[in-house]
Amino acid sequence: MPRLIDSKILSVLSGSALDEFVLRELLASGKYRKHTERLRDRLGKARAAAAAALGRAGMAVEQSATDGIFLWSRLPAGVDSERLCVDARLEGILLANGSMFSISGQSAEYLRINAAYGSDPALTQFLGTRCGAAGAKVAGWSRTSL
Repeated sequence: MPRLIDSKILSVLSGSALDEFVLRELLASGKYRKHTERLRDRLGKARAAAAAALGRAGMAVEQSATDGIFLWSRLPAGVDSERLCVDARLEGILLANGSMFSISGQSAEYLRINAAYGSDPALTQFLGTRCGAAGAKVAGWSRTSL
C-alpha cells in the first residue's frame, strides 16, 4: 500500500506533458510577456478613461491604486449608496457598494467600479444624474445655473 500512495503522490506533482510543453513554448517565445504588456496598456487606458468619465459624473476617484481592474470612487456627501445600488439595478446597471469589499464594512461611501465599464455611457449618465446633482448641491451651485 505505501508504494501505491507514493506513486499517487508523485503522479499529481506535475501536469500533463502537453500542458507543460505548451506552457514552456508560451513563456520561451515571449508571447505571454507581450500579451501581458498589451493587456496592461489597455487596462491603463481604460482606467484613465473611466476616471475621467466618473469625475465628470460627480464621483471622486481615489488615486491610491494606479493598477488593477477596479476603481474606488467616493460618493458625494448625501448620496445613500445602498439606495443608489438598488436604483441602478432597476435600470439594468450593477453597482458594487464598497462596504461589500471591506472587512470592517466602513466603506459605504465608496463604489467599486470595474475599469472596463467605468466610462460606459449608461453608467456615467446614471451617476451624473444621481451623484452630479448631489455634488453640485454640496458645492453650492447647480447645473441649471451654468
